[in-house]
Amino acid sequence: MARLSLRTLSQQWDSEVQCCLEPLEGDDVHQIQEIGSYQQLQSELNGLMHTFGSASEDARRLLPSINHLRIFSLFFAESIGIEAGSRPLCGMLSLIIKLAIYVELGLAWLSPLLRETALKAELFNGYFKRDQATDALSEAAFDTHIALLRLYSGVIQFFRKNAVYQLSDTAWESLTSVFQACHADMDQALLRVEKLDSINKGDSEAKGIRRLHSFLSASTGTAAAAAATTITSTPTNTIKERANLPCVVLPSSRFSFARSYNREEILTTIRSHFALGSDGFRSIALHGVGGVGKSHIAHKFAFIESQKRAYDAILWIHSDTPSAIQQSFTEVAVRLQLPGASPQNHTENKIRVLTWLQQTSCSWLLIFDNAEEAGLLVNYWPTASRGHGIITTRNHALAFDLADKGIEVTSFEPDDGSKLLMHLLSLDVTNDVKDAEVKSALELSEKLRGHAQAISQMAGLIHRRSWTITEFIAVYERSSRQTNHRALDAVWRLSFESLATESSSFLGVVAYAAPDSIPQALFEVERLSDLPDSLQFCADVFSFSEVLETLMTMALVKRDKDTREFFVHRLVQAQFIDFMTPTDRQRAFWNVADLLYNVFPRSGGRLGQLYAQWGRCRLYLQHVLTLANHYRESNKPNIDNGRQRLKANQSFCRVYLIEQLAVQELHDLSDVAIQAYSTLEETEQDLYLDGLIQNQKAFGWYLQGKFELAKKHWKICLDLHEKISPPDHRAVAWRSYNMGLVTASTEDYATAIDWSLYAEKRWVESGDDTLSCIACLRSQQAQALTFLRRFEEARPCFDFAVNHLKMSEEWGWLAFTYLAEGNYFRGLSQFRMAESKYRAAQNAWMTGDQTRIHNFYAACLFKLGCVAMDQGDFAEAK
Repeated sequence: MARLSLRTLSQQWDSEVQCCLEPLEGDDVHQIQEIGSYQQLQSELNGLMHTFGSASEDARRLLPSINHLRIFSLFFAESIGIEAGSRPLCGMLSLIIKLAIYVELGLAWLSPLLRETALKAELFNGYFKRDQATDALSEAAFDTHIALLRLYSGVIQFFRKNAVYQLSDTAWESLTSVFQACHADMDQALLRVEKLDSINKGDSEAKGIRRLHSFLSASTGTAAAAAATTITSTPTNTIKERANLPCVVLPSSRFSFARSYNREEILTTIRSHFALGSDGFRSIALHGVGGVGKSHIAHKFAFIESQKRAYDAILWIHSDTPSAIQQSFTEVAVRLQLPGASPQNHTENKIRVLTWLQQTSCSWLLIFDNAEEAGLLVNYWPTASRGHGIITTRNHALAFDLADKGIEVTSFEPDDGSKLLMHLLSLDVTNDVKDAEVKSALELSEKLRGHAQAISQMAGLIHRRSWTITEFIAVYERSSRQTNHRALDAVWRLSFESLATESSSFLGVVAYAAPDSIPQALFEVERLSDLPDSLQFCADVFSFSEVLETLMTMALVKRDKDTREFFVHRLVQAQFIDFMTPTDRQRAFWNVADLLYNVFPRSGGRLGQLYAQWGRCRLYLQHVLTLANHYRESNKPNIDNGRQRLKANQSFCRVYLIEQLAVQELHDLSDVAIQAYSTLEETEQDLYLDGLIQNQKAFGWYLQGKFELAKKHWKICLDLHEKISPPDHRAVAWRSYNMGLVTASTEDYATAIDWSLYAEKRWVESGDDTLSCIACLRSQQAQALTFLRRFEEARPCFDFAVNHLKMSEEWGWLAFTYLAEGNYFRGLSQFRMAESKYRAAQNAWMTGDQTRIHNFYAACLFKLGCVAMDQGDFAEAK
């Protein structure tokens, strides 16, 4: 929108405030005007908590919600320029809380409704924190504050109209409908912002295809603006019921119900909480220290409910890292078969899933497993009028921020722990268990402090060694004395010291990988030489099976035979890394690096594209990122033979991240590569590797639209590769191509042509006769010439590029060239030819990428809309 003047906005705001205060009683208006800031509101709330002790817990739950609303109002005031904007809202909210306290269960009803309102405000806060306040974002914030004014006024009138201590369920339902109307308005505002953010995401990360290959031309303003409104694959209400149901997404073999043994009280509490109301999204957080069985309890609840068919959809979300939660939402979108869902676009899939959860009338359960950061979870938190959610976390604050209720999962009491141990050993203990064994089981449970993970592991060790519990106690005592009597340290020591060399090597690999979904294919190589020395046993099926049997018996590793994936508890990972010697840690770290280097997909052609192998890339990307995090957060294991290892994340992983426009991951890997390179001995450092690191950093800046920074790093990279002796003409050619790419993005097309011609010269000097590579450079030249309106020079470049790319397997480059050729014909006002080229670009892209949600496909739609507008065909453009 064109930004309205401050005076106009202030007048609109004052008018709306007056309308919302007018129906209220005079004393209520006076109380509202007394509270002028959120600081005063919080002080008022603290006083109420002190006065009304019985309601203090419900009041305390409001504090995070109030903080979200405070931040939202600050952003609103800064972006709109209305400094007094938050004053009536603070006063109205203070009055609402006071009125609710005097009603039985008033705060209990009000708290989740306000929390949902605040979570929607927090979504706005995420946009304000990430981006400058655009006119569209400011408009949405203004509209949302108007909705909040009307909401608060309506709630105050509700309490005054129902001025009794005890309200009926019907009355509370009417209040809920008032909130739902406001939430619907907020959802519409958020949806507008998300759609615009999806279209204009290039302003902060990647400006569509232009930032990828400079394909979008300078369109006529009116036609471009009108056509832009048609380019979005953001889901709409049409996906409300279109889902593949029933749908159960659960880790199948990772969990054993043993560790959720005798947790019926917690399961009953979860069921009771979910049964309290049929309206509104209800959630519960299971929090406690690592290894006590939180995830196992959640899994057991989900499994039992799935057997009872209590839910239409049960969806498990791995939530420990941004990449894990993104991938989980993508899996859910694909498994639900939501319209347009594809493994390729995490952002769109998140919107699809959250929209479906919000709009569907189906029953669903969402489990966020191993969530630790509220800031990460809030962007994926459902804002729905139904459904149930479970969080498992070590962060107890999540139980008071996002979730309605928290349950602390503690270790077993000694008696329950001993029963768990006997349960786990049921196949190894005779029916007439001796009293000594029962006593020893109780003693061991006490020593392990009832820790579920520790009891499971000790049961596995007892079983593996064919010990009695009494015999094991004696061994445990000796080990405990060697570890200063720390009970759990003794558990880990006994488990890890009992492992053979092969088992330790395998556990070292999974300790440095992501804990969930470790593909067995990681260990399956075509050549024995691709396996590190300490993992040669993986090539022998029987040896590999024996190692797995040992680790699974001891509850150190789980395997899903259907998906052929391994799982390992995060606590096991951390403890084994700590147990290993520095030399062992280094070996394990580089074993993972070597394995990932061997399995990460290579491009199918000379141009380095990975579009056709995105599925396999996704399997391993989370493990590459986890390995990089380990390096960044650890004491930096010494790097031997560093060049090949660094290339594992520099070359092939870089290509995939660029194609995915994964800017943050690119920067993260670049920073780790720079850190790793600085530890190389001088004899190991070389110009090519140093240049690769600069190249990756440049791509990160380029995709963010920071072209000057990208140009700086690409120039450094080019200068380094120019110094290589003997000359590496191909490396210089591609770096020169990149310089042409970024120079064209700054609209210096003449210089871009010079860079592209220099790249072609160096490619010819390399002796490589791959004409498809020359064709890519000619395509780049043709695009720049088109921008300069030098159409006669551009024509032969296009002809050469199209003819040779059609004979290659480089469907991506062919599609890019067709799109640029469409710009060429549009510049000549040959609109029908332009339309045919844009459709050719669509078709070429669809031969390789069968989805319709990639940015390139959106660019094709955009161009078709533009050329339709050029011809006056407004219906077609729409």
